[in-house]
Amino acid sequence: MVAFVIAALASVAFAVATDIYDIVKTREVITQKGGNERNQFLVGPKPSARALALRDTLILALATAPAVTFALIGVPGGGFGALVGPVIYGIKHFHGGRVNQSVLDTGKYPVDPMTGGPGRSWLWKLIHNW
Repeated sequence: MVAFVIAALASVAFAVATDIYDIVKTREVITQKGGNERNQFLVGPKPSARALALRDTLILALATAPAVTFALIGVPGGGFGALVGPVIYGIKHFHGGRVNQSVLDTGKYPVDPMTGGPGRSWLWKLIHNW
């Protein structure tokens, strides 16, 4: 149980750290470049940092709940396996922060040279090709 608690704290800490990075970069894009939040679920096009943090905390709690549930009912393997949720959520935030940094550097969102549409990362392509 101690190992699960350490792993859970580490995965949630990673998700929170990358979320803070994403929120800071999102707010910089909104204030400096006049951009909009691309994921407007529950927050609208120009959210405050508090609104972003509250929405992301809700989603992180939902992503972490299966791991905690498995651990509490005595299925440690399921608990460790379900900790992938907060880690993937953290990777998503890191990717979002990098896209926002790209917008700050270039002044525009990345463009896919093959389609001329929005730039798609390897992560987006991996997930959406299934």
